[in-house]
Amino acid sequence: MLIVQTVERETMIKKKILTVLIFLVFTVLFIACENEEQIVEEVVATEDLSSEISDEQTLESDIEEDEFRALVKSMLNLSCDEVIEKSEWIEEKVCYRVAVERTTEVEGEYKHLTDYIFVKNETVKCIKVTYPSKHDTMDADRYVYDACDFAVRYEDITFDGQKDIVISLGHQGTAGTCVSCAYVFEENDYVYVKSLEQIPNYSLNEEQKCIDGFYKDETFQYHFWNGEFVELKQDISKPALSKETIDSYGYVDGYSVLRFNIVPQTVVEYDEFYVVDAVYTQPIEVPANLAIGEQITVVVNELTGEQRTLERRDDGLYQLEVNENEPYYPTYFRYFDSEGGTTITLIDENSDCVDKVVFEGKLYVRKDATIESTFDSKIEEATKENLNSKYSMVYNNVYFDENGYVTRLVSIGD
Repeated sequence: MLIVQTVERETMIKKKILTVLIFLVFTVLFIACENEEQIVEEVVATEDLSSEISDEQTLESDIEEDEFRALVKSMLNLSCDEVIEKSEWIEEKVCYRVAVERTTEVEGEYKHLTDYIFVKNETVKCIKVTYPSKHDTMDADRYVYDACDFAVRYEDITFDGQKDIVISLGHQGTAGTCVSCAYVFEENDYVYVKSLEQIPNYSLNEEQKCIDGFYKDETFQYHFWNGEFVELKQDISKPALSKETIDSYGYVDGYSVLRFNIVPQTVVEYDEFYVVDAVYTQPIEVPANLAIGEQITVVVNELTGEQRTLERRDDGLYQLEVNENEPYYPTYFRYFDSEGGTTITLIDENSDCVDKVVFEGKLYVRKDATIESTFDSKIEEATKENLNSKYSMVYNNVYFDENGYVTRLVSIGD
């Protein structure tokens, strides 16, 4: 009897232990399943991308394939209400797009929600593009109209040699006007530019290096100017796009205080004027009567904020911390004490004036303008051929009419 009771007690203990073990196993499995579902939600996008990216044996960049995939994964922070719609190369091995959509339908809204666009050159840049609700006002940034496919294009819409990102926003109004938004590459980054959304049915005009807009029977042309797309008026009775900028620097004896470096092979011809890319510069001014050993810092490019530190020595100014790998820049400057003025113009060892860049834009040159040189007293009519020289031309004294169009380009040397 005692043996039977002992056996029964041992059997009951084993059953209890087994029950506890089964409970623990199911608890662990349940927690693991929950974690696995969460992990799957977080990386499903990356898995989709991996299957596509792995088809490419090599990616032509310093960044390896695994690093690119890891970066894409880190940027795709999807919520439980989001899922990958599709992923695709816009330009093979350079521009990659991941489209994200809602997991559930929302009445009156597009299912498409967000775009992640990766541009892969020496480094990888990610642009996250979101869109407003259809219930927002139509002047909202990137407002999406009817029949939108959110098509992405990777093309140079500012004609600066750098490709930009353009996304279709659908068709507006009864005329079905095509609307697009843009992220323009400026200063090593992609910047959202709303003004492209005001251009109807945009297309690239490669010949005249501008954007054409079409509405009904009318055609409009736009230049990218000072960070915006601005309509170009092909009439010299209308102010030139450059007028306000150039006016802000002022004039002396009838010509601009700026000097203009015309960029070779950039001239575009219109009925009454030429348009040419130009770098606007100004002479660098430094304090007069510096003491021996005194140091100053001067800005040599106002667009980038680039600076140089100079030190006064017995025979002039010397640049400190010279980088032999950077583009040529004078390291020695002539310097003379001034009895009257508080500043003097910086000149190099050849007595040439040293300029700083203040703006990059365009010049609008009248077809009756003249090009003049004080070296040989030569005066000639401005033509597409002589403006389009393969050599960079610097004009010291540039005269303008009342609407900001160039009337005289005078070169007097440095």
